[in-house]
Amino acid sequence: MIKRISITVLSVSSIFLISCSKINNSEYIENTEKTEQNKVYIDKFKEINTEQITKKEKDLKLYEDFLKGNITIGGVDISYLTIPTGEPNKRYPTKYSYFDSNGDGMPELHVKSSKYYYILTVRNNNLQIWKNLSDQYYVALNNGTFLKYYPINVFDKIEYDFIIYNFMGDEKWKLNFYKTSEEKYFFSDVEVTKDQWDMLTKQFFFNDSKGDLRIQNEIQWTILYE
Repeated sequence: MIKRISITVLSVSSIFLISCSKINNSEYIENTEKTEQNKVYIDKFKEINTEQITKKEKDLKLYEDFLKGNITIGGVDISYLTIPTGEPNKRYPTKYSYFDSNGDGMPELHVKSSKYYYILTVRNNNLQIWKNLSDQYYVALNNGTFLKYYPINVFDKIEYDFIIYNFMGDEKWKLNFYKTSEEKYFFSDVEVTKDQWDMLTKQFFFNDSKGDLRIQNEIQWTILYE
């Protein structure tokens, strides 16, 4: 009688151990598969990240070559942007910045002299002109957008355009607002009060120590020529 009980207990224990072993093996296989899958994801992420770093380094090298005068694009080089006509020993005050303005995660080269403002980008490993903003007063903002302003003009008003460009440099969206010398204020072609205008435009401006209105959130620049 005692032997039978022992055999029964042994049999149940064996079944339990075998079941646990199967479960553990199944969990081990599943965890191993997940680990291998995670390694694939991690390796792929590292590969993509390495490609992005490599591309950024190559882009920056092209930008540096342009700033050094080693690259010309459609007749435009650093001398064209910085040297006054007929005055080879002089330079326009010029600054530059590496900043992403087309939304691809890679910086563009902004070069702004007292006469020209060009933005260069890299496509298919070639340097290209993304925008020529030399004909107006443009300020590149640190969220990838632009603010274009017009000093007091023949209509006796100070006018601004808030602009978003797409990847190709085409205008995607624009918002216009202005104020007149007669203290009239307009936002998106709707007349508003001064308080309303101040509230709607406070993201773009601040008052300096003298109380003058200044554009804020501009990208950071590096001086090339003073």
